[in-house]
Amino acid sequence: MAHHVIGMTLAISGNLLISVSLSVQKKAHNRLGHHSQAKYCMDKWWWTGMLLMVLGELGNFMAYGFAPASLVAPLGSVAVLANAVIAVVFLREPLTTSSMMGVTLVLMGSLTLISFSAKTRPTLSSEQIMEYLKAWTFLLYIGIEAIVLIVLLFIKYVRKNEHLVILLLLVGIIASVTVIASKAISTMISESIFQNKLQIMNVVFWVCLVILPITTATQIRLLNRAMQLYDVSDVVPVNFMFFTVSAVLAGAIFYKEFEGVAFDRVFMFIFGCLLSFAGVYIIS
Repeated sequence: MAHHVIGMTLAISGNLLISVSLSVQKKAHNRLGHHSQAKYCMDKWWWTGMLLMVLGELGNFMAYGFAPASLVAPLGSVAVLANAVIAVVFLREPLTTSSMMGVTLVLMGSLTLISFSAKTRPTLSSEQIMEYLKAWTFLLYIGIEAIVLIVLLFIKYVRKNEHLVILLLLVGIIASVTVIASKAISTMISESIFQNKLQIMNVVFWVCLVILPITTATQIRLLNRAMQLYDVSDVVPVNFMFFTVSAVLAGAIFYKEFEGVAFDRVFMFIFGCLLSFAGVYIIS
């Protein structure tokens, strides 16, 4: 249980920083305009936001070594809660009664998720991860994701459609790979340090270490494009929904985090997700 507390603390702290970072970067995009795709890289506000985002993502990355991915990801709702306040104070966006209702639902959903998440923390080794990679359930899952990814890339780059849903679906799909790689790396480092089981010399560790920055950089680029075109109060909630679904599926299918968990706990966990989603929908 102590591991879960550490993981939750890291995830909540990380998501608070991410929420602040998105608002800071949105301020930079507001100053520069929608069509300045290159100029924002020269802006001090944008780089301040990027530094905060890196620190926040580092917190999330470390959280995967202590808690299940299916718990860490939904705690992104903390970013939505913080964003509801920051958007009003920092970006001067309106806070309505419906937004307050949404915030309440997100908070209730988060507490439900924490209470009914999978409590097991199975030891992961490079050999186990290799076995997971060969499982037919994962191969089917990643195959479907690859097809959807190709379709979305066609719509974005060939049809020139940059609808918010298109951009953030791309972020969500790529995020599932990021989550798998993050948890693998974080857990193997944790096992190497705290359990004296050297895992970082295995090939799978280094493959994940190469994949992680590539997928993370791609997500950041797509997320920044979404913030250029849309309000942060729209981007953060929709991104949270897509990322959470993607991460929970990755944890359930790849890492089998709900294997052996009682049905009532799974039901209440899903109910917590739905409460958070409903709150996010109302906020947006």
